[in-house]
Amino acid sequence: MSDTHFIQSVYALFARLGVDPHEIETDYDLEKTDSHVAIAIPSSKIGISIEGDVLDGFEKKGWYITRFNSGELETFRRVFQGINVSAFEHVRRTSQSGMTKQGSKEEERLLKALLNANVPNPNRNYRVARENGSELTTPDFVWEDAKVAFFMDGLWWHVGKDDAEKLRILSEGAADKEKSSVILETNRSRATKDADNRSELSSMGWTILACTDEDIATDEGVKRQVDRIAKTLRQKKKDSLSRGANVTTNGVPEVEVII
Repeated sequence: MSDTHFIQSVYALFARLGVDPHEIETDYDLEKTDSHVAIAIPSSKIGISIEGDVLDGFEKKGWYITRFNSGELETFRRVFQGINVSAFEHVRRTSQSGMTKQGSKEEERLLKALLNANVPNPNRNYRVARENGSELTTPDFVWEDAKVAFFMDGLWWHVGKDDAEKLRILSEGAADKEKSSVILETNRSRATKDADNRSELSSMGWTILACTDEDIATDEGVKRQVDRIAKTLRQKKKDSLSRGANVTTNGVPEVEVII
């Protein structure tokens, strides 16, 4: 096993414990010394070392160092990997309880990537209501404190898709073109309704993110969406702190609709 696997495991564990990932540094060299540790949190002077690290400078400056020897690395990695998988299953199964719709395989894939990236757990059962109490929409993922909603759109949602191509695909599995046209028109109506709901959601102060199934067909695509969500949540948190108030209780912030 390489040290990289060990380092990634410890890094992820710190993040799961609530440490801001931006505070965690790997292969950290103490300034103006030859001292080095595998993982460090400089703001709190905490380090994780493996055999071969030079620690004299850290100890003199009051750091708290946890040491691992080579025989412990693989055991730690395997234990953490098992706990990590169990934690994901716990969140996934808990989040499915009471869901109004069955999550797609694409949705499950994105959820796992979000949790692995230590993005705060999304609410998958959040029903957004209008002021009169009527239900507006149920996004696929919601971070209600930040008022961020994420939608997973299937093949038929985006009007940019060529209708002739849609009709051809539908015709291959339909008895006649008339039936295909009815299906196509149904999907057009659904897309229009979804667009209206999202416009209304935006007017209520929500930030809206969305992607299609095709957008997360590759690992690179999944990472791109995770980065978008994480960046949006960080920005909303930063905006909230700059106002000195929670975005959900003090006015309606300026929002950006990202489709």
